[in-house]
Amino acid sequence: MENIFIQEHNKYLYMVFDCLVLSGIDNRNEEILMKILSLIDELINDINKINVKFKEIKTDDIENMNKILDIYKNNLYSMYEMIL
Repeated sequence: MENIFIQEHNKYLYMVFDCLVLSGIDNRNEEILMKILSLIDELINDINKINVKFKEIKTDDIENMNKILDIYKNNLYSMYEMIL
């Protein structure tokens, strides 16, 4: 986790890169990326009082790296728009 200062908005963003323990539940053995992102969503929503949901990657998209990167990019853009 890290605070990143966005000078043009004079705000800090609280960035979460992993969620080891949330609400007393140990998630260190979780291997499914979308489950980890869902836990991060929950933490971000609680902190910022917003409702961000990452678009899930469908099974048929797993082999297409460009599509995966586009989904993540769009997820991050929509989250930043809500927070800023």
